[in-house]
Amino acid sequence: MSRTARSRCRPSPTSSAEEAVWAIRTYVETRPDDQELADRQDELHALKERIDGLKADASGAIDVAGALTELGESFEALSGAPRSVTALEEAAWLLRAEPPRVNAASDALLGILRD
Repeated sequence: MSRTARSRCRPSPTSSAEEAVWAIRTYVETRPDDQELADRQDELHALKERIDGLKADASGAIDVAGALTELGESFEALSGAPRSVTALEEAAWLLRAEPPRVNAASDALLGILRD
């Protein structure tokens, strides 16, 4: 194999390694404060119940998505970053889909709920 052909076969140093570092850094910097999540479990459970109520009738999905977004934006980032990113925003996005993805939105919240 020629030298030119070998150089084209090697992965770029800016490929997956840099993307992985960026993803980890973003996750760490935007992660919500664990203690705040623990302190606000009642609010989180109430929204999970509202999502589960949409399984029979999804007509209120947009309203619940708005409540999820509002609560998600109120969490402090553990790192002190300007905002945190939570599963609440993912659940809201899923509810805004057409048709609303109620089961997926409900599942998205399971990781932040503590019984």
